[in-house]
Amino acid sequence: ILIISFFSIYMLVAIYCLQYSETFIVSLQKTVSYILLFLIVPNIALVEYQKRGKQIFVDLAAFMIFIFLIE
Repeated sequence: ILIISFFSIYMLVAIYCLQYSETFIVSLQKTVSYILLFLIVPNIALVEYQKRGKQIFVDLAAFMIFIFLIE
């Protein structure tokens, strides 16, 4: 709920700005995409932390290092 409260103002501004967009459909798709991103990703992170504990941070750091190395 805390994450949603931080991004709710951003979402309201994004929805308000849709009416001034030249490409309404693309803007609507992006807005919906961000709404889903801010609602789903924190929940997935929380569930994984509850299942795996601090090991999730070790795995995430290893994944990030791997991505930077192959870049």
